[in-house]
Amino acid sequence: MPEPPRGEAFAAALRAVKAGKPGARQFELKASDALKYLFEDDFLNWQLQPTSDSGLHRNDLVARIASEHDFWASIVRYFKTWYVIFEFKKHTRYITQADVYSTEKYLFVLAMRSVAFVISRKGADKNAKAVMRGALRETGKLILSLCVEDVCAMLRMKDMGGDPNTLLFERLDETLMKLER
Repeated sequence: MPEPPRGEAFAAALRAVKAGKPGARQFELKASDALKYLFEDDFLNWQLQPTSDSGLHRNDLVARIASEHDFWASIVRYFKTWYVIFEFKKHTRYITQADVYSTEKYLFVLAMRSVAFVISRKGADKNAKAVMRGALRETGKLILSLCVEDVCAMLRMKDMGGDPNTLLFERLDETLMKLER
């Protein structure tokens, strides 16, 4: 029997991780593997669990944009960032505004680190989405939420020869077209 396509294998591994604290580290590792596969041509210098200079803060995954793709070129140009933070929330519930606030504190516009993706099982609740819009409106920090099924859809796209960045463009469009003053 032939092996499944790489994206399908990453999706199955991600879905198989136990929810909650018991699977927290596995969720982080499997999601990191999936992202590295999805964006292997878009990022360099992937850093898993890097800490800040003081050691007080630790991000789940950080990478430097090294892509000419329209989506990532737009992120660099208009959000003035080179580094993207990926935060993994292993909760069985939707992420909340508290989860978004904890991610927002890692973003630092002057250090060209103003964009984050929060990867969670279910996505964001309405209050979390409001906080994401507020961070963009007030400080220029872009935080987008992706659920496991979004990541799996992007993996399928890549397996089929499509562009997984298409889904990211959709999320960005949804955010920017609805943003109010």
